[in-house]
Amino acid sequence: MDVQSPHRIPLALTHPTVLGLLCLQVCGAALDVGIALFALFMADRGASARELGWVLGSGWAIAVGASLLGGQAADRWGPRRTILAGTASVMLGLLGEALSRTWFPAGASYLLVQAGQAVLYPAVLRGIGAATREQAGSVLGFLHTCYSALGIPGALLAGWVAERWGWGVLYEAKAALYLGACAVLFVLLPKGNMAPRSARSEETRLWWPLLRHVALRYTCAAVILVTLCGYASSFYPYDLRARFGLGPAVLARFAAIYNAVCLLSNWPAGIASDRWGRRPVAVLGYGLMALAWAFFPWVSRVASLYALYALYSLGNSLGYYATLVAMEAVPRPEQGRAVGLFNACIQGGAALGESAGGALWGIVGATWSYLLAALGALAGALLLVRVRPPSSPARPSQT
Repeated sequence: MDVQSPHRIPLALTHPTVLGLLCLQVCGAALDVGIALFALFMADRGASARELGWVLGSGWAIAVGASLLGGQAADRWGPRRTILAGTASVMLGLLGEALSRTWFPAGASYLLVQAGQAVLYPAVLRGIGAATREQAGSVLGFLHTCYSALGIPGALLAGWVAERWGWGVLYEAKAALYLGACAVLFVLLPKGNMAPRSARSEETRLWWPLLRHVALRYTCAAVILVTLCGYASSFYPYDLRARFGLGPAVLARFAAIYNAVCLLSNWPAGIASDRWGRRPVAVLGYGLMALAWAFFPWVSRVASLYALYALYSLGNSLGYYATLVAMEAVPRPEQGRAVGLFNACIQGGAALGESAGGALWGIVGATWSYLLAALGALAGALLLVRVRPPSSPARPSQT
């Protein structure tokens, strides 16, 4: 390890790109509209569970293409232009949600938000890498931690604003925050392409040849099962509203719980994955998700639901390290494409699951939907158990 790195981390955090992205994180987390609040917003705009499912599934499908488009745009036009375009897309989508009075325009605006966020992700990573180079991991962790910390009060504040002043005011305020972030990014982000494009052969652009790696196939299949069967995570507000009569302020606590658990578990989970391996951590995560969903339909107190949702959130945080299982299942030159394929499996599985989830929720009901989510997570954990590292290790050397 470079002995000077502890002194360079603060310098990396003061880079204009990092400061601009920090502003974007703050503006996004200040009024954190989680899936529970969005589902309630769509219900108030007249959307049924089936219609919400189509909207959410379409959002995941659009995110697949938008993420690829964002990566290409960042290579061709640079992170600055791509980040500004993605932020502007999110802002316009939020403004559309503020002005919508029925579920259809609200859903269309949501798709614009999803497209903008998907475009942002590869551009943000490209910008961080170009600006901070070997400090990119520390900077990215810092930004995620900031979002989780601010998202806890931000989720509660969003629920309070929606209940006191209505959905229109909430989304107008959130759009105004993104407008401010766009202005700050315009000033701070360096002009030009910070990461010049390198020439690549046609073969390096393909994903499907990577499936010759058995471990990667198992890992991708595992995450498809978890996301495909886990549509209950988007529809549970319908059940909680029917069973307990919960309003926006109470449902917003679930998003706050998720952010709190992620804030407390992200770093320890990373240390555990370094010490004991990515696969055991991811298997434990999927197992905890299965346990939480299996008990979700049987509890009769809201406090117990909070505990189960915290358990689910912890499992989700640990399960994130399946991404590194996928990456390390292939040789180093193929690891970037492996992560891209794995991420496409996440988005594709979620798109199919949530598109059909609304109809399934109406047909089989909440209880069986929770149990299906538990079975999907359990099956994903069992598939990860079968993953074996390649004979020539692909994981990076430890310092």
